[in-house]
Amino acid sequence: MIVAIMDRDIGPDTQVWNTSWAEEAPTKPLRDTELSDYLTSDAREKYAPKPVTDRLAWLLALFPVAFLFIDSALIYSYSPIAFSNGYLFAVPILYSLIALVDALSIRDSGRGKTPLYWFWIIPVYLAVRAKTLKRGMRFFWIWLVSSVLYGVVVFGIVDGGYLMPSLRPLPSCSSPMVIDTNKRLFDDAMRKNRNSYGSMIRSLQNALSSEYGSADYYSAYSHVSHSVKAADIVNIQQITETQDTRSCQGVVIPSRGPRMMIDYSITRRAGGVDIEMHSR
Repeated sequence: MIVAIMDRDIGPDTQVWNTSWAEEAPTKPLRDTELSDYLTSDAREKYAPKPVTDRLAWLLALFPVAFLFIDSALIYSYSPIAFSNGYLFAVPILYSLIALVDALSIRDSGRGKTPLYWFWIIPVYLAVRAKTLKRGMRFFWIWLVSSVLYGVVVFGIVDGGYLMPSLRPLPSCSSPMVIDTNKRLFDDAMRKNRNSYGSMIRSLQNALSSEYGSADYYSAYSHVSHSVKAADIVNIQQITETQDTRSCQGVVIPSRGPRMMIDYSITRRAGGVDIEMHSR
């Protein structure tokens, strides 16, 4: 009630009722109650609630535009960060924390706790915030425009490439994303092909035989071959290049055993690129 008086949401002529009065008691003007002491100029100066700044609201509303440049740069350069689970979880958590700090400032000002329940859904929070502070819906509409812009640019041009696929170049043979993908392909192949007829296992068998001069070593080694993982890929070279495809070579350094040579291709597809790896 005091905050409502200070914000001039209610005034001397506002009809009020107190739960300590009899149920049939009529309402009274605010000036005729004990709250009339808060209607004076001195009281307004003394009990004025903390101001709520709109700085964080601007940040929330324009966050999609600001994030557009960061996300686009990471995706355009095929950075593994843009496709990691930590990145996908960290961004919305950071976004929600900004809204939470803003909601706490509203609560500390005495204007209500409602926004606290919606800090994790940004558009709903901005709408509730506007209603609580009676400052209009401008931040909600700015957020909506920013989000649409982000979606069009990132998913339509940078990431998906559906609108202008030629703008996004193919990653290089030594791109971190390509290296990480090849490591995963190698690890998957070693897990799935545990018998001597699998192409990756045959390559490992040949490599072991040539390294140690006996296939018996492979027999002793095969029971743990599925646990072999790619530690690194070195000696990377580009063999051929067209507008939509790169052919590359490299050497896998496994977690155990000799090195293995691989061939792999990077091909442009609608919405991204395909990476295919072959053992040699």
